Amino acid sequence: MMKKILLVAVLVMLAFSLIACSNAAEDEDAVTLVMATNAEFPPFEMIDDNGEPTGFDVDLFYAICDQLGCQGRVEDMLFDAVIIAVQEGKADMGLAGLSIEPDRLKEVNFSDKYYIAGQAIIVMKDSAIAGAADLDGKTVGVQLGTTSDTAATSGEYGNLNVEQYNKNADALQDLINGRLDAVIMDNQTAKAFVAGNDNVQMLDELLTEESYAIAIAKENEDLLQKVNDALAVLQENGTIDQLMEKYELAAEAE
Repeated sequence: MMKKILLVAVLVMLAFSLIACSNAAEDEDAVTLVMATNAEFPPFEMIDDNGEPTGFDVDLFYAICDQLGCQGRVEDMLFDAVIIAVQEGKADMGLAGLSIEPDRLKEVNFSDKYYIAGQAIIVMKDSAIAGAADLDGKTVGVQLGTTSDTAATSGEYGNLNVEQYNKNADALQDLINGRLDAVIMDNQTAKAFVAGNDNVQMLDELLTEESYAIAIAKENEDLLQKVNDALAVLQENGTIDQLMEKYELAAEAE
């Protein structure tokens, strides 16, 4: 009898949480989902003129929250802290231009993919580096913990002297100041950085092809399913396409 009472109590609590979530727009006490990100990755995440995180991933997160009937909050942190925050329950999901890759899959689950990207090389316009074959022996900057870090340290592109940074912007500045021969970063972010500086260029050759997805804790299978369902709706109703156009990403999207 006691087990039945406890079971009923649990079901009531679950029902209450779902009701609270479904009425989030009207209830300040409704469920709030937390997104972990690193707002140094335009156009996916950056800081706007009001000091708030914005970008494709941020808009996508809030669109998912709307689909789930929940409120949302974005927490900005170092890139290599994003997955840790999800693992430790400090964030419900991580959106930070995160590529699905084997080591990360050991730590978190990933949603269905929502964007296809690749690693690009940025060099000074007068550089002799014309592609990946020219990177051997060069000093290359990458953001710590990213797939550009993985690519540069893999040995696949020769014996690179890899310098790791917390921010892509710092690596780019060192390139401009002559401390680096090249910087590797995701192609869309590379485009954004290059567009703001006449002295650098992005090479046409991409080192990788990668799928962006949302990181969710291993034990949170329910949220994973709900996020995948929401992504399917947002793809079907055109919301993701609209965000692609807003941030000029459509050409590289799958």
